[in-house]
Amino acid sequence: MRRLHSPLAILLLQAVFALAAGCSAPVTGGVPMYRATDEGLMALLHGTLEMRDECLVLVENNGTVWAVLWPSPGTTWAAEAGAIDVHGARASVGGRVSVVGGEVDITESSLAGFDWVVIPHEGCLQQDGFWLASQISEQ
Repeated sequence: MRRLHSPLAILLLQAVFALAAGCSAPVTGGVPMYRATDEGLMALLHGTLEMRDECLVLVENNGTVWAVLWPSPGTTWAAEAGAIDVHGARASVGGRVSVVGGEVDITESSLAGFDWVVIPHEGCLQQDGFWLASQISEQ
């Protein structure tokens, strides 16, 4: 019998237990979303939205690739249109965007410390850094 020990496997097991207990559980996906609070980081990051390794990322002009963590509620991903709406502002894959938020340190071992609505899948974990978004504006 093969044992799963990866942090992603542990998060998925937590989701199964939450469902069994009648709670809503996070899903895994390429547009990771965290349960938003009234607090937020206020730095600004500029770049181009792209899909890489099945993950929606922001690529800066210098080539740095950020896996963006989107707020929920408030974020809607329209995969067929390649567009994301955050609190009424819309940006599309391939478009230039400014993202208000800040850098967060996430490792595979710290994934369980976030209140996820959509857990980042493995492709998102392979990027240069993580940006906790609160707002966007298309450039």
